[in-house]
Amino acid sequence: MNTAWRPDDAWHFPRPSFAKSLVKQLEIGLATRLILVAPRRKGKTEFLLHDLAPEANRAGYTVVYASLWANVNAPHVAILDALNAAVETGRRRESITRKLLETAINRVRIDALGIGAELEFADRPAAPVAQDTTAIDSLIDALSQGRRTKLLLMLDEIQHLGTERAFLPLVYSMRTTLDRLRAVRVVFCGSSRGAVRKMFGEHDAPFYGFATEVELPDLGPDFTNFLSEVFRRLTQRHIDSEMLWKHFEALDRNPFYARQALKSMALDPALPMRDAFDQVLAAVAEQNDYDGIWGRLTLLERLLFLKVARNPGSAGLHSQESITRLSEATGSPVTRGMVARHLRRLVANHLISATGRGHYQVEMSGFAHWARQQRPES
Repeated sequence: MNTAWRPDDAWHFPRPSFAKSLVKQLEIGLATRLILVAPRRKGKTEFLLHDLAPEANRAGYTVVYASLWANVNAPHVAILDALNAAVETGRRRESITRKLLETAINRVRIDALGIGAELEFADRPAAPVAQDTTAIDSLIDALSQGRRTKLLLMLDEIQHLGTERAFLPLVYSMRTTLDRLRAVRVVFCGSSRGAVRKMFGEHDAPFYGFATEVELPDLGPDFTNFLSEVFRRLTQRHIDSEMLWKHFEALDRNPFYARQALKSMALDPALPMRDAFDQVLAAVAEQNDYDGIWGRLTLLERLLFLKVARNPGSAGLHSQESITRLSEATGSPVTRGMVARHLRRLVANHLISATGRGHYQVEMSGFAHWARQQRPES
């Protein structure tokens, strides 16, 4: 195995053990359909493309990757494009997995200063016609035929299919196809815990009981030690890995922010680490209009969001103690009904998700950190 260091993928932190464990689950049939869940910017897509797909390929799978955000108004087109490319590549006797992953990796590669918006929603949702869903079914069927053929579908940002009624025909069609082709392995990937669980965990959901949920583990100090070494190789300069870990942990262990900050420091040798992180967060805040989001929230919604941000998995928001403190903070009586109504608004605006009865988690970690800075006393 060639372990030579290559500048083009230097910033990727490999997770071989986790990838091997997921492929093993798929192989032995312990879980033939998985849902990989983690908040935005936690590295799910990178893990799929750089770790899980190559490991599955080594195990003999043809891997087809499609991001449903590639075409937010017509996600069925993204799936069709990926399947058609796989069929065409196979006809040319090229490596299907290598070709498709090269394309996908180039599409999602993080540039040195490329701060993308965190939210992607359809503004002109289009329902697939019967010809589209029939084509998807036929292509999956064709790619999975043969005694030695093993197919793994990776469907990224799967929660997007739950955002519009226009996408429901695609959801039901995919469920029917995958029920029929039981040998096809599937890894769904989602960045909204609440939306994913609504699609897969509720009794009346089209994918109810269809897949096993797996949480993408948070990265630890080995990740920041790795980044420190990459930075040294690239710049011939040393940085304080303990300080990097503290910044990383303070920002909900978000690898995107850490790498962006280090890339800025690599470009500007005089830039201190704290300033580099502050600059990245300011760029993300501007790109995603955090000021506008905050301005559209009521005082009660801001307080509830901050409670969830400071206590992930928050429960007890409807308790009498919580009601009393919220009433004091707002200067007017707050009721349980008001709390419930405003929590639903926060969920509807994709700022938090309900992860269980009375439990909530933040969906936008960058916005949560920004909000905590705006209201440190709350």
